[in-house]
Formats: sequence, C-alpha cells, structure tokens
Amino acid sequence: MPKHVSHVLTMMLCVLMVLPAIGQDPTWTKEIDNHLVRVSRRKVAPRETVTVDNAAPVLLVFLTAYSVQVGGTGPNQELAGTPGEVLWHESGRLTLENLSAQTLEVAEVMPRFGATPSYTLATAGRGDSIKLENDFIRVRRFSVPAGFRKVETRGPVVIFQFAPAHIKLTYDNGRVDEARMNAGESHFHAAGTFTFENLGDRIDVMRVELKTSQEDQK
Repeated sequence: MPKHVSHVLTMMLCVLMVLPAIGQDPTWTKEIDNHLVRVSRRKVAPRETVTVDNAAPVLLVFLTAYSVQVGGTGPNQELAGTPGEVLWHESGRLTLENLSAQTLEVAEVMPRFGATPSYTLATAGRGDSIKLENDFIRVRRFSVPAGFRKVETRGPVVIFQFAPAHIKLTYDNGRVDEARMNAGESHFHAAGTFTFENLGDRIDVMRVELKTSQEDQK
C-alpha cells in the first residue's frame, strides 16, 4: 500500500475514534457512573442556557442558589430557590437558562434502572424532609449532629453534602469506609447493613435513595 494512502487511512481512523467523544457534552463533569446511576455536574454562567437531551428520566439538584427559566417539552417556567432544591424531569429535551448574575452549579442524577413502584424503601425517619418521591427515587434532606452513631440497613443511595463532613461506615462484613467530604460533593453508597458514625461537626445531607432491588456491584 502506498505510504500516502496508509497515512490517509490512519488519519480517518483517528477521526472516527474521536467522534464519539465529541458527541458527549464535555461541559458536564461525570462524578459517579455505575450500573445503577450516573451523576454529573455543570457550572452555568449568568444568562447561559444549557440543553439536556436525555431520553431517560433525570433529577436536577441545584447546588447553589438559583433563578432559572426551564423549558423543553412544556411551557417555559421561571423557578428560584436555595441550594439543595431539586427538579424532576420525566424525559425528552430540557433547557435551563440561568437568569441571575451569579454562576449556577447544578448536578444531574440519572437512574439506570426501570421504575419499580412495588419496591418499598424503609420508612423515613422523624424530622426528615422528603423533597421528592416517585417510582424511581426518594429525595430526603436532613442534618446529622456531631457524634451521631446508628446501625442502618438501606439500599443504594447518592449522597450530596451541603456542609463539610467526616464520616465512618463500618459494614457487617468488616469493611470500613472513612471519608472527609467538602460541601457540594456527591458520593455513591452501596446497599448494606452498617454502623454510621459522624466523626465531625453537624452535617447537612441530601440523600437520593434509589428504588431498585438490583444488587450493587461493590
């Protein structure tokens, strides 16, 4: 094969390998990606409009105060609120325009399993604020005092921290997970029975509980 032909074929192959990556929006930073859920986040500049073309249901979590105009499959609506508010989008195209003069940070939580309305989560605790519940997820917001310790059994969850945290999870199988987290961080916790300990100050938490009976890949 002539060298110039080989060179052209090599260049074409490189382009084809890059195309799938170009099709993904690089402005979203992926934080969690497993067989149950994908979590990404994005900063939206003042007056910037973000388009989400998801065919699957998705939860948006506002990590900062916000004033936005939401559109897509239905009439446009203006929404405003404080960090930790959520918006559930059933499916299809969604546009989000930042109406404020401040940069907005938003997270996208996409379940990777079908709706299971027959799957029942544990009863919410006293004082828990349930912000949203449907056939896919239950979103709870609560605070945990310093020194709190409790044995828990729960399914898979995505955790958003709205205050710095230092926690320790001791599982029945002997595994110990200890972590220090900054405000705004997200983490995935697998299902299981464990002892939860708050080793730091009072923490402010949002828990996105996944309504699935699928096994976690630990």
